[in-house]
Amino acid sequence: MNVDTLLNQKMIANTIQTNEINCLYLKINNQTYTEIICYIYLNGITLPLQKSNLISNFNIQSITTFYFTLKNGNRLDIVDANDIILYSYTNTMDDFVYYQQIAYNSNMLKVNLYDRFNAII
Repeated sequence: MNVDTLLNQKMIANTIQTNEINCLYLKINNQTYTEIICYIYLNGITLPLQKSNLISNFNIQSITTFYFTLKNGNRLDIVDANDIILYSYTNTMDDFVYYQQIAYNSNMLKVNLYDRFNAII
């Protein structure tokens, strides 16, 4: 989405107000800013997710703790190598759901994110 007119911009707080436009990404001066759908916390390290991703891409050895924060209207699935869902959570609340724990096991391969239309992100 390209925006022609900004009503208000706060660069320190990273907030941009437009006319109630909701978008997954915003392009300003050829720089794309993508909305964070989910945060995962592996061994105390916070990792923002904009789309589905392999857990191995985060290059964290020997995961002992796994938490997530998920934007409202979205779903998170943790799947194994055969795309079998090992854990699923749909956020039906009006706001983010914060710091939910998952009992991690080594079969967990990928975090899949879905939007409110059940389309994979």
